[in-house]
Amino acid sequence: MTEIHKDQPKKKLGADCPESACRDQFESTLKKYEARLRQLQLEIVSRREENEKIVAENLKHNDELRDLNEALDQKVQERTIELELAKTDAEAQNEKLKEIGTSKEALMHMVVHDMKNPLTAILGTLGLCRGNRFQLAADVKGLLVDAHVQSVKLLCMVEEILTISRMQSKEFEVKPEPMDMVGLVQQSMSMMSLTTGGKKIFFRFEPAVTELYVLGDYPTIERVLNNFMNNAIKYAPSESEIVLEVGIQDNMAEIGVTNWGDAIPMEHQDRIFDQFYRVKADAAKYSGTGLGLTFCRLAIHAHGGSVGVQSPVPPKDHGAKFFFTLPLSAKPPEV
Repeated sequence: MTEIHKDQPKKKLGADCPESACRDQFESTLKKYEARLRQLQLEIVSRREENEKIVAENLKHNDELRDLNEALDQKVQERTIELELAKTDAEAQNEKLKEIGTSKEALMHMVVHDMKNPLTAILGTLGLCRGNRFQLAADVKGLLVDAHVQSVKLLCMVEEILTISRMQSKEFEVKPEPMDMVGLVQQSMSMMSLTTGGKKIFFRFEPAVTELYVLGDYPTIERVLNNFMNNAIKYAPSESEIVLEVGIQDNMAEIGVTNWGDAIPMEHQDRIFDQFYRVKADAAKYSGTGLGLTFCRLAIHAHGGSVGVQSPVPPKDHGAKFFFTLPLSAKPPEV
């Protein structure tokens, strides 16, 4: 029996592979792994260098951003101080403007108030001349009559300015009481139909309700309504009608006066109730001071109501409807 040497390999790498060939194959494979390892080590070193470079750039950018932030904070602080100073200066200028405005209003009120007495005296004198007590020539009397008419207009303007000034200074007080709005519109319509200035104007009253009681100061509301109707007569073309409406809208009484004149441009509608404001396109064509509608707005606001305008008036492409609202009264006025 043949004995097996103890150093003899127990298992061959391949059935037909001699020992030297297997060793060569193993060494070749090992070299490949070593080459791959070196390649990976080089890549790691290269990546590490790239990362270090990126980190360095990031640190540099961070430093730049920090510097920029500090500079921006400095500019923001400087700008904030500038704005605070500008705000303080603007507030001081506003206070000065308020003082100037107050002084201007006081001066205007004083001047207009002082105009009232000499105007009253002039009106009295012209009234006497108008009564032909002095046997004046016809042409002289005509001139004095014209002067009397213009003086009356001037006195009305003075009264209107004084009233608006009192309203704006809260010195004007209204005393709302139950009043018949339908009756007031009918009464004003009858009176204003006599003051159309030669125009052929027709009035049409369209009450949505037969009875409507509101809370209002009767003389003030009557003046507001007459101002609205006067305004409608001024702008209504001849051979046209003025429509008066009374109804209830959103638990408030609404009174409207519509004329079929030219439409009011949209850009003027928000300011048409401002003091002394007039639509420029009509300034040369129609006389007026721009105070009547201002009085209406202040008077109605004092009653807790509102004023507004709609122009054109559907379904037409012209016309203007001025309206105001008043609180409703739960009971009719006392007789």
